[in-house]
Amino acid sequence: AVQNLQDEQLGAGVHERRSKKRTQQQEEEEQEEKEAALDEEQVLGELNDMVTLFKDKAQAIGLAVKQDVKAIEDTEYLMQNSLGKLQAENKRLKTQTATGWKQLIIFSAILALAG
Repeated sequence: AVQNLQDEQLGAGVHERRSKKRTQQQEEEEQEEKEAALDEEQVLGELNDMVTLFKDKAQAIGLAVKQDVKAIEDTEYLMQNSLGKLQAENKRLKTQTATGWKQLIIFSAILALAG
């Protein structure tokens, strides 16, 4: 009977150690899963930050492009306006030159007739 009792106690001790070992393994696995979940959350957070940063940069680039397009359009308008003014001045000078030549021809003819 004493031997049976000792065998039962020995068996219970082995069972208890195995149970503790299984519990410890489960706790370690749960801890690893928690750490993996935290790592995943951290990676997702970093990815979200990067996406936000890229969106902000894309918006800034878009704004810069719009400003550049506006500046180009403004420059084009000023150039067209300047071109129009230059063409008008060119026409005025051509007219003035033609009038000057006519006056010179008439004056020369008068001088030739008077002379």
